[in-house]
Amino acid sequence: MGEEGHCFSDRYYHLWDEVLLVREKAPERVRERLVRCIWLDQLIKKNRLKTLGGKRIKIISPGWWNTGEGADFCQAEIEIEGKRLKGEIEAHVYTSDWKGHGHHKDPRYDKIILHIALWDDRNKKSIRDIKGRKIPQLILSSYLSNDLETLKESISPEKYPLASSADFGPCYLEIKEVDPESITQFLDLAGDARILKKAEYFRKRADSVGWEESLYEEIMIGLGYRGLKGEFLELAQKATIKDIRGIMQKVTAKEKVKSLQAFLFGVSGLLPEKPQRGYDRESIRYLQVVKELWEKIPKKFQTRVIESRGWRPLQTRPANLPSRRIAGMSHFLARYSNRNIFSFFKKVIVNQEALLQYLLRVFNPEEDNYWNYRYSWGGRRKKRPVRLIGRERAVIILINALIPAMLAYARKKKDRGLEGILHRIYTSQPSSGNDRITKFVTHHLFGRKKINSARHQQALYQIFNNYCGNEEVGCADCNLATILQSL
Repeated sequence: MGEEGHCFSDRYYHLWDEVLLVREKAPERVRERLVRCIWLDQLIKKNRLKTLGGKRIKIISPGWWNTGEGADFCQAEIEIEGKRLKGEIEAHVYTSDWKGHGHHKDPRYDKIILHIALWDDRNKKSIRDIKGRKIPQLILSSYLSNDLETLKESISPEKYPLASSADFGPCYLEIKEVDPESITQFLDLAGDARILKKAEYFRKRADSVGWEESLYEEIMIGLGYRGLKGEFLELAQKATIKDIRGIMQKVTAKEKVKSLQAFLFGVSGLLPEKPQRGYDRESIRYLQVVKELWEKIPKKFQTRVIESRGWRPLQTRPANLPSRRIAGMSHFLARYSNRNIFSFFKKVIVNQEALLQYLLRVFNPEEDNYWNYRYSWGGRRKKRPVRLIGRERAVIILINALIPAMLAYARKKKDRGLEGILHRIYTSQPSSGNDRITKFVTHHLFGRKKINSARHQQALYQIFNNYCGNEEVGCADCNLATILQSL
């Protein structure tokens, strides 16, 4: 029986309270995103900042919030004891999180100029990156503009960075005063400039490997997203159109697709060695068939295999995983590898009215019987089929591969008619979606301006590369607002 005759004792809670009374309470654990919000809005007392090493620090620009991989803030500018530094900033709750998250071994964090943390739990003046370079640290808890509880109540981290007016660029107010028609004109010009630059690159590549092979490479790059474009290009260069035609000549019509999948999965390094735990019968059988076909592929290709760890995992929707993209491409190549794909797409561009819908049919089989219903090798089978190459990716292939390739050809052949068709297609296409650069530039420069066309989305990439993402320029030396005003 418990105290005072009760069967259920509340002694546990008394013990809990007694321990709390004698134990020093640890700093409250907060979300790292909150730390980023505090830094972005500069909710700190900036006039007396010092690093853990005791050096005076002045914040010129906190940088812009990076929604992609790598450092939390890019294009930051600070002064430490009067020395100007430009680079990236990483934010954590505790100073120990730098090592805890493995950043000291990651080359993506080799441009960090300042490490900020809410609390210090290491008692070290600095941290080191993968090159052994010392990076100063700033502890925010010593300089908060208000107590932490008040800041937590006033901030909605999930709405950042768009909720923060601090993430508008320094030139936002100047751009805001520019006539909207001038901004539209500038976006048109920048969008055209980006496609012309792509066309020039394509022409040079075509001079080296030919029009068809160059287009094939660009389509494969278009299948990649974020950090995997290089891997898809490497796959295209190790499994060329010429190689694919050689493989296709030696297999039956029934085996074409699976043989090509075996070839591409084998060379990519994404072909599993054996069934993993949890594979169902269909997955085991499919893998067995593909491996048997891979073993029939000429041995010379087995020396070209890309290391599987090269396909590093990225944050992406399961439907966009590389194996599904490769499966989709195998269907296209199996159907059209007996034709020159450059000539094929040139004819499509000229004659097809509903171009985007046609491309979706070209890159997607009616039914794959495996990959249309799976996100990964051995993954759970879906009730309904999911496109192997979706609408957004089809737009990206059209804008980044087909139009630049055909424009390069039109310019070389002085075919004004073809160039006119390409321009009409380009200016009528929708954007491919709200990726991180699109979101950043629209918010940073234009204050949430809606970008709906592919042409203007390409303009944002061009502006980002020339200005916001150009480490040599920086906000202090940016002349973007001046150019806009001149229009």
